[in-house]
Amino acid sequence: MLINPYTKEAYDFSPIDLCDNRLINPKVKNLYEKHKGTCERYLTSVFSADSKIHRYYVYSWFTKAEPKRYFYVGKGAGKRWQHIISDINKYKNGKHNIRFQRYSQIEEHCGIDHEILIDGLTEYEALIYEECQKLEYLKNGEILLNIEGIPSEYALHDWEGERAATPSLQKSPFFTRYLEDLGNPYFDLVTGEDLTRTYIYPYFVDEFNPKVIEDKAIITKWLEVNGAKVYRAISTRTKSVIVQGVLRYDRYVEYRNKGMKIFSSKDVISYIVSRHTAK
Repeated sequence: MLINPYTKEAYDFSPIDLCDNRLINPKVKNLYEKHKGTCERYLTSVFSADSKIHRYYVYSWFTKAEPKRYFYVGKGAGKRWQHIISDINKYKNGKHNIRFQRYSQIEEHCGIDHEILIDGLTEYEALIYEECQKLEYLKNGEILLNIEGIPSEYALHDWEGERAATPSLQKSPFFTRYLEDLGNPYFDLVTGEDLTRTYIYPYFVDEFNPKVIEDKAIITKWLEVNGAKVYRAISTRTKSVIVQGVLRYDRYVEYRNKGMKIFSSKDVISYIVSRHTAK
């Protein structure tokens, strides 16, 4: 059986009735019946979970702004629900993690709170209810920051490391729903002035692709010959960012807010060729 390491979704999996011949909390069973046939592929390890001790609960986090918008569902015992607060503090103390960052962004923009959806469950019941509640929220239009147990059609495909045939700017539904929406992202028209102080955004996935290496070499050499400053990291003096792969929307917003131009490496190479032809 193949299992996606991120979503924990199992392939070539024949689902069975998880509540059959078991004493299951009625609320768990009712929600399970709504998502039966879908949730099982994310619950392949449920049979190893404790089914006797009733100490688990399922919780959710949501925005304080109306209408209430849910962004995370989890299960746990004790004070497990507090991990969102802990993750936000880790991010504010310098730990780089995109999910920690997004929890923090939502908190700063509209405030967040949590609720215990159901309590007094066994671990077996909690695993089932947690997964079914994720599917319930997604079906109702919520956007969850969970990774595990999220069907591909609902997953946020804007984490670091996406591939693209050409330079791309990625619009994230996360921003549209929770934060400032700057509209559809776009590349700027390349100008020589804005290339004088630039930063080449790393292509995290295909950095060793021969075409990626060749294009970067062409751009870097031309910039060097023309006396441009190429920064190793974003600086307050950076005028532009050159994108070879996929630029996440949160980065796009960050760079736009700093007044930087955003160029496609393809457009930069076309600009270089046109300058060379003009000579």
